[in-house]
Amino acid sequence: QKRFGYSDSHSNEDITAVDKSSIPDHTLLVGGFPCQDYSVARTLSGEMGIQGKKGVLFWDIADILKAKNPPFVLLENVDRLLKAPAKQRGRDFGIMLRTFYDNGYDLEWRVINAAEYGFAQKRRRTFIFAWKRDTRYGKAMGELPESDVLLHDGMFAHAFPVEPSIKTKNHNLLVYEDTVEMTEKFSAEFLNSGVMLRGSVTTGTAVPVDTYKPIPLRETREDTTGLDEYYLTESQLEKFKYLKGSKRIPRKRPNGEIY
Repeated sequence: QKRFGYSDSHSNEDITAVDKSSIPDHTLLVGGFPCQDYSVARTLSGEMGIQGKKGVLFWDIADILKAKNPPFVLLENVDRLLKAPAKQRGRDFGIMLRTFYDNGYDLEWRVINAAEYGFAQKRRRTFIFAWKRDTRYGKAMGELPESDVLLHDGMFAHAFPVEPSIKTKNHNLLVYEDTVEMTEKFSAEFLNSGVMLRGSVTTGTAVPVDTYKPIPLRETREDTTGLDEYYLTESQLEKFKYLKGSKRIPRKRPNGEIY
């Protein structure tokens, strides 16, 4: 609202409290969400319902998928998402992929380092682009070999080109009955890029093309005068070094011994 003014389409409500069916229909759902524990379990009643861990924003995203069925989804997270949790590497990401599959989506992901594509920041983030399998785009992607999606035909390959070869590994998410079984038994490795088509996952390490020169800090730094008041004086600098540095202060025991 500060940037663009008031709009009826703007909401400042807690998404966990929003009735997902009241959200307007949309073509693209975009979201960023914390890297948390995505483990799931049966409902306490013992029925076949499945509950996700409380307080995890991803489950609200999943609820929007169920209620609104947007054709496309673009999500962002930290790069360690692919390896969480530490005691069961890849489990959480696998649960996310299966959740997309169960809601009718295929997807691809890529860990993108901004510095490798011409930006002055070494910032690695995992991006997930999902699409409904029954869309025209989904049907076209479903007819392609997985390596083609990763290397040149997928959305990420178009926007962020990579070298034309990749070694891949394959995982079948459908060997697990559901995300509850995945929580208990999942074991797989997810590399910096991958694609899921009809529950089958292909993952590999994509290498960015070497056409973008890194931008060092000196090329983005502003040269400004009149900033003397922001520099430390000699005495302030010495105090700073003392406070922040390692130190050993002599102390005296009651018997006069120095230690």
